[in-house]
Amino acid sequence: MMSRPEPAGQNPRRIRVCDHGVEMAYKAVVIVIVSVGVSLGATWARGAEPTEALTIQLVHPERQLERLIALFKGTRAPHPAAAMAAWKRATRDLKVKGLAKATEAAIAALNPGMIRELRNFDGGQIGLGLDPVDGRLRWYVVAPRDDGALSALTTAMALTDGGPDSPYLDMKVDRLGQPGAPLALRIPGKLVIASSRADLPSARDAAGQLDNIEASESASGWVVKFNPEALPLAGSVVSRQIIEAVRASGWRSLEGRAGIEGESVEVAMTGELKTTLGGPILESTWLDWIPASEVIAAGAFSIDASPQAWDARFAWADRVERAAPGKESVAPLRTRLNLLSFGTGVRPEVDLFPQVRGLTAFATSDQKGGLGAIVVALHVADAQIAERLATRFVPRLASAIGQTKLEPRAEGGLILGEVWNRPIVMVQRESTLLFGWGESSLTACLSAKDDPSRSAGTTVRAFWGTLPSHRLGAVWPGQLGNPLLADAPPVAWVGRNESKVTQDVVRWNGLRGVVQRFLERVPLEPFINR
Repeated sequence: MMSRPEPAGQNPRRIRVCDHGVEMAYKAVVIVIVSVGVSLGATWARGAEPTEALTIQLVHPERQLERLIALFKGTRAPHPAAAMAAWKRATRDLKVKGLAKATEAAIAALNPGMIRELRNFDGGQIGLGLDPVDGRLRWYVVAPRDDGALSALTTAMALTDGGPDSPYLDMKVDRLGQPGAPLALRIPGKLVIASSRADLPSARDAAGQLDNIEASESASGWVVKFNPEALPLAGSVVSRQIIEAVRASGWRSLEGRAGIEGESVEVAMTGELKTTLGGPILESTWLDWIPASEVIAAGAFSIDASPQAWDARFAWADRVERAAPGKESVAPLRTRLNLLSFGTGVRPEVDLFPQVRGLTAFATSDQKGGLGAIVVALHVADAQIAERLATRFVPRLASAIGQTKLEPRAEGGLILGEVWNRPIVMVQRESTLLFGWGESSLTACLSAKDDPSRSAGTTVRAFWGTLPSHRLGAVWPGQLGNPLLADAPPVAWVGRNESKVTQDVVRWNGLRGVVQRFLERVPLEPFINR
């Protein structure tokens, strides 16, 4: 592919960066998707025709690249590819560990010269499914607006290590590597690649459906559609239980839209449920338990305490547990829990399940950047119920499960046992039961509740907006151990229920500032305009 000339008067080094990106990175856009399949295709080549559980559609990806590059305006580098090149030059003599080749190829694609090229991927779709026999990944990729460059790339890959395969219907098929590698279907004006021959029908059908999709004049981003019922129960024990957990979740379908808007990246998800989902609105005071410092992630959830909701939860738990071979006939979890509570004076069906109102949880980091503590706060109807649970039900349950002697703490509360050499501590405060992992895990939590200046409640409540919510969460990237993101704003999550529909939004604001501060902290060889 020929590189496009840069306007006169620009730094020659910048010209080389853009030229290099246009010549190399166009291939990277396809190779990042396909190369893994080429290397692993032999293990994915068998099985029945899949029904894709997950589809990802690209809507004007070139606009997303324009918005990403706009975040670099006024910084030390004009775009991501230039930043990577400047970083590599600045650190070439410092023995700094470089990036993986695939990562470098992907970043090289993020330059102005690729904006026009990405238009070929507008309306493109990726379909993902699982093999019903062994649970292995199945996939296809369709780009409906190929100007010939993508087809030329797949032809080159076929000529290098692959070759022609037997035709599918009346269409030619190329193998993009050694036997068992992914296959490319030759359709004029389209790129169609499938992980195996059994996936060609799904890929061909998707290519035909995309012909009827009208191009949007304003939308941009990624549209993700997920069908839990299309997941086959296959694979390892853990995989089977995860798949069953998703299938039994109550969702008929999930659709998400993601993209960059201005200085924010947003993911909006809508789920269609099989049954009506209720529950109380989140109480803002539950957020006061979250400390303001050292928190990695936090969330608060309201809980529907109706009998129907508890029936659904226990049915879900039983399905997940029985998905493991050998546990198909295990007694229901609800029955076992009721037996464990026998003789404690607390009846779960009366004193626990109908009384639960919500849950708050958070994790903190330690001084070394590792996981410091995990705290879960269970909110019940009133202080009397909380006291009975703390003094009678929970100790008996913990003793029966852990078979260990419970230890009261001098400052109050109870040590219920140990996990990974750290104690599990329980404390009751008014209508809330606090469970902390770590000897001092509850100290910051209790201080935050007593002193609003030490609580992140105000910060997290700011994400709430004007509509009532049923769940709320945040992640602080600066606490994940990367000093380059030390003062990055939190990623916020807000969700609510509307009858048989769930709506959730994840948003990360202030990306321009994040990019600017990040580039100020990494070594870059300066760009000098001439």
